[in-house]
Parts: sequence; structure tokens; C-alpha cells
Amino acid sequence: MINILLKDFAGLYRYGLTCFFSEFFNQEFGDKTRFSFDATPDNVMRSDIIVLSLCQGESRICLPELQVKRQGILLGIVDDESRVSTTSACLQSMVYISRSASLSELRQITGNAWRKKALPEGYSPDVTCDQCQTKTITPQQARIMVCLYKGMSATQISQCLNVGYKTVFNHKYLLMKTFGLRSDFELLALLNRLAGKDSCPNRFRECLENGAE
Repeated sequence: MINILLKDFAGLYRYGLTCFFSEFFNQEFGDKTRFSFDATPDNVMRSDIIVLSLCQGESRICLPELQVKRQGILLGIVDDESRVSTTSACLQSMVYISRSASLSELRQITGNAWRKKALPEGYSPDVTCDQCQTKTITPQQARIMVCLYKGMSATQISQCLNVGYKTVFNHKYLLMKTFGLRSDFELLALLNRLAGKDSCPNRFRECLENGAE
């Protein structure tokens, strides 16, 4: 039995992945599959495969739910694998797959990763949490991002935080550059993920909960 965790997928895409993996491992290896969809410590520890839906920039932040992972393979479904840059220790061994990849490409990548996984040492992060190079948000950036997240304009943020109008744009530009973001849509997608993460430090979530003080 192969245990597969599908995280942050919903609707038809999640259903499609369950069908694909069930058929693939039955045909290629004669194995049955069992799926879970919540990244609880128990699910993460017993999973042979973890498949994550990642927004742009998410591979550069802490994913604390993966810290208990000790076996198997990691697959990351992303919009554009050519733009992915990994700094999180937990994702050093992840194999990235484009969301638009064909079924044949998905079969080839999954098969190669699964066969490589058969090594005796199994999954092991290349670096520890102490060595992790995840990107962080500065306190000022966090306050500005919370305001943007709440739909405030640059003028409103400037008045609310008592900072210069250009300062707001400069911090936004630097943050987007740090996380490899190209649009407000990608920025808001990343902020949505940060709002739900328990990573430490997570200044954005702290400011969001404290009212950007």
C-alpha cells in the first residue's frame, strides 16, 4: 500500500490526481494507493509521497508541516517550474512539475522519482532547519503587506502607517523581488498562504492577527 498525501488541492484537480496515481501505481508496480488530504503530523510521517500545490514564491518560505517527514518523495505542482527557486530546507529534494504538464510527462517524472526513492536511506533533507535559508518578511514589509491584503491603496497605507508614498512601493518591490513575484495576483496568492501558515517567524500572520500594529 502506497500512502499519498495531496495538500492544497481541491475539486476536479484533486480528483484527477487521485485517479492518476491510483492507475499509475497499479499498472506500473502492482500497488494499491491510499490518499489523505490534511497535512497532520501522522499523515506526513506515514506518507510515501507528498504532493504539494505551490504558489509562486512558496518554495522560499518555511513549510513547518514537512519537518516530520522522514521517507518517500516530494512532488511540487507549480505554474512554471522554470521560475521556482528553493531555499526551504524541507524542499531541497522536491521534484517540481508544471501544472500544465501532460499525463505522459507526469507519468515519467513520477516514475523516475519513485524508482530513485528506493535507495536505502530514503528521504532525508539536504540541510537542517538550523541551516535553512528560507526568505523572511521584515516587520515594516509585514505591516504594509497586511494593509495591501486588506485592500488598502498605497495612499491609504501611507496615511495609516505614517510612511512616505514611495516607501510603500519600495517595500512592495523589494518583497516581490525576494520571492520572485511578477504580479499583484502572485503577491496576494502568497499572502493567502502565509496567512494560514504556522511557520516561525511568520511576521505577516502575526501582524494580521494583531491588526498590523
